Amino acid sequence: MLFYLGVHRPAWLAQAGVPLFLSYSTMKTVRSLPRAIERWALDSGAYTEMRHGGWTVPAKTYAAAVKRFAAECGNLDWAAPQDWLCDENSLQATGLSVKEHQKRTINSYLDLRSMGVPVIPVLQGRASVEYYDHVEDYLKAGVNLRRVPMVGLGSIKMKASLPLSVLISNLKQDGIKLHGFGLGLKSLEYFAASGVASADSTAWSVGARKRPMEAGGDQNSLAAALQWREEIFAKLERMGVPTKNGGVVTAKQISKPVIVSPAFRGIPPKAGRKFR
Repeated sequence: MLFYLGVHRPAWLAQAGVPLFLSYSTMKTVRSLPRAIERWALDSGAYTEMRHGGWTVPAKTYAAAVKRFAAECGNLDWAAPQDWLCDENSLQATGLSVKEHQKRTINSYLDLRSMGVPVIPVLQGRASVEYYDHVEDYLKAGVNLRRVPMVGLGSIKMKASLPLSVLISNLKQDGIKLHGFGLGLKSLEYFAASGVASADSTAWSVGARKRPMEAGGDQNSLAAALQWREEIFAKLERMGVPTKNGGVVTAKQISKPVIVSPAFRGIPPKAGRKFR
């Protein structure tokens, strides 16, 4: 599993030496960005936007920003699209249905790709069956998720459950490489064991604030983040989850044309969904 350490300080791109995950809202405020010494990925800030009742950032504004980040920092693996989360709070805030959120997520992916932005497709849903539906919706839109290097799995931050664990395992078996967004500690352990290809987490920040601070230390420092990362890696290794950052998924790969497929073998029918 490739792990991106979620952080809030762009300057750490030039210091950390490990894969990082940063948000659009954090990056956009920095006029002169550092060169990244390791690979990193970008979160679009969908969680916050949903609390506003929907996206307030125009697609062209987001696209231009991502291109700037990629050019100035380098080593950008991918960016999240302006997806629409399907957790209960997001649905209540927008007043829209799961199906509409899924449709808008696909449209954002296609729009941003047409602008040359290295975004990945993201699956959204509330119940596990809705994630399967979303896979089929992508295919209808001409996107075969088996042929893209990474697929985000959204709205799972607090969903460490058996149905989603089975979903992850099934999609992995069908050749879909999944990224788990914004996982808490329990979810990170749970879904890492289920087979996500990559994940990000800022859970270290919460843990750091609860720890006693050593004299002259900073609980919310890069050192605290890296220490937490090592502790989590050790735990995952004991669970039998490989944490070597092997494999390369780059912005160049993600920017290749979407491969359109007339059929998506392995996605189960609506009735009695079972994988081959």
